[in-house]
Amino acid sequence: MDVYLKTLLLSIAILLGQLNGSLAQTTLQGKVIDEVSEEPVQGANVQALKSNRQAVTNANGQFELKLTVANDTLKISHIGYGAQYLEAKKGTNNTYALISTSLNKQEVQVEAYEESIPFENVAGGMNLLNQQDLQRDAEVSMVSSLSRVPGVLFQNGTFSTGKMSIRGIGSRSRYTTTKIKAYYQGIPITTGEGVTTIEDLDPELMQKTAILKGPSSSIYGAGLGGVVLLRPNYRKSSHTSISQKTMIGSFGLFKSHTAFQHSEDGSQFSVNYLNTHSDGWRDNSTYDKHTINANGAFDVGEDGQLNVLASHIEMKGLIPSSLDQSTFNNNPSSAAESWDNAKGYEDYSKTLLGLSLNAQVAENLHQTTSIFGHFKHNDEPRPFNVLREGRFSRGARTKWAYTPTIGNVQSTFIVGGEYFNEWYKWQIFENVNRSIGPQINENEQWRTYLNLYAKGSFSLNTGTRITAGVNYNQTNYELTDLYIDTLNQTGEYQLFFSLDRGTESKTIQKTVSVYEKPHADFTYEKHGYQKITFEPKSKEALDHHWIFGDGSTSQQNNPVHYYTSEGNYEAKLVVKSDQQCKDTTETKITIEPLPKPDIRNIFTPNGDGKNDVFKIKIKEPVYYHLVIKDEKGNEIFETNDHKEFWNGTNSRTGKKEAAGQYIYQLQYKYKGQKSPNTQQGNLNLRYKR
Repeated sequence: MDVYLKTLLLSIAILLGQLNGSLAQTTLQGKVIDEVSEEPVQGANVQALKSNRQAVTNANGQFELKLTVANDTLKISHIGYGAQYLEAKKGTNNTYALISTSLNKQEVQVEAYEESIPFENVAGGMNLLNQQDLQRDAEVSMVSSLSRVPGVLFQNGTFSTGKMSIRGIGSRSRYTTTKIKAYYQGIPITTGEGVTTIEDLDPELMQKTAILKGPSSSIYGAGLGGVVLLRPNYRKSSHTSISQKTMIGSFGLFKSHTAFQHSEDGSQFSVNYLNTHSDGWRDNSTYDKHTINANGAFDVGEDGQLNVLASHIEMKGLIPSSLDQSTFNNNPSSAAESWDNAKGYEDYSKTLLGLSLNAQVAENLHQTTSIFGHFKHNDEPRPFNVLREGRFSRGARTKWAYTPTIGNVQSTFIVGGEYFNEWYKWQIFENVNRSIGPQINENEQWRTYLNLYAKGSFSLNTGTRITAGVNYNQTNYELTDLYIDTLNQTGEYQLFFSLDRGTESKTIQKTVSVYEKPHADFTYEKHGYQKITFEPKSKEALDHHWIFGDGSTSQQNNPVHYYTSEGNYEAKLVVKSDQQCKDTTETKITIEPLPKPDIRNIFTPNGDGKNDVFKIKIKEPVYYHLVIKDEKGNEIFETNDHKEFWNGTNSRTGKKEAAGQYIYQLQYKYKGQKSPNTQQGNLNLRYKR
């Protein structure tokens, strides 16, 4: 009996120990990715050092571990990556990033090709800069990092003035980067006129940058210059921090960077404030820039991610401009005399907002769609004038990728498009002793940009990759001169063009005729509620084209138009002269709502002076017709006078109608209406007992 009892107690103790161990276990699920490409890393070894457990990531970079010790430490390693020692976080959606020790051997997600392929196998000229490359120099601008890329030349006179060229494309632009497109988190930051301001971007906010040199993928248009793809900095592993970084340099250089970062299961978010100041090496080259940047990535469902981006920049940079050879040799730190006297500078504020959604729609179908908006205001006093400009653009971009396997061939098909609309307005004034003087001109421009693309890629078993793409690009400009002057420069002018080549000289002479520009102007008059008459007051105009804002147009000189609905309308007049010169003007017209008749559908003709008649209260119609019928459709009352009411008597027989339900049919028209309004309903005739 004692032996049996001891055996039973021992078995219970062993069972409780096993049960306690199983209850103490914690399940950890996570994902291992490449820090640069953000692609999953397959075959990574994940070890829980204290629990003495390990797992290997699958094709999606996912793993699962049973931890028996709280606050365990993970060792994550893979060939070609540096080992990471990280704290094991509770949860089922932890992400851990590995840093490659060999860029040339890592597999990167090449956005221009939408395929995860070895970097050395990328077709075409491409360079990838990771975070270490971008922050290798003084973290003030990306100029030095980009200039180290073969085929890329970045020239800058100050922190706020520079230009970038790729393989010579863009070199003809004097002070700005043109013919090279740039995308920040998939959002285009190139303006409608093709200008990209790379110097606005801070290297501390970038995780990686890809540069496509020469004719780029059809996904980004048909340009020859190339494309710069920028990705903001995200912290993938679970982490919360507040950091402050300060840098001090020569010539009054000071930079402060305050950052808040937070990442947890399924979300990453960061807010950054950067302040950069420099007195500059040259005269008149002081530079101040304030940047507020917020970006985040949030998981949506099981296979989606929402990216949010907001950035605002306030910058004022004085411009020393160029020197002649003599001044450069004797006093290279000086500013150009004219710019120094005028204290020329550019002072602008920029805002960029973007929202993008990445989603795995089906097993082999992935989509990325983004919407974005840009705002800019700039003041730029120069020795010769003062420029004031404003810009607003909005647009959307979408990309759909289908990756089927056709036989033994891995294939990728991509279709998508990009559209944005940009409004740009600029004014130029005289510079009078560093103050704004009389206005010289004022112009407004609307720019629309459309890019449609398709691409196919096929990976053959022989190691050959075939890629083909097609792109359709359309750009439209609409320019309106808003400045009206009295200066008459009409007439004929002789234009001479001379070309000298060695001892040979050739001159071409042409006659240029300048005609007086027509001036569009008009007045309008309301007649009641909906009728508007228009009268042109234009000068030097032959043809008139009216656009009323409700979808209607007219070619008449003095049109009459009826607006059928209430609201605000932009009425526009486009005039054309004999020489086909155009001018446009527009004004807002407000159409008030029509007053509705007040109809009470119950009346009691008892002769007590209270509610004895069926009365319709209506505000002075120019046309009025009321018919009352019984339930059989027989007409018993009719009037064209809105002040005549029905007292319950049949106008044909002169007898009182019985209590019951009747039908009224009303037609009326107010002043200024083209067609009458129709209304029908029921009314009840009752007699009090």
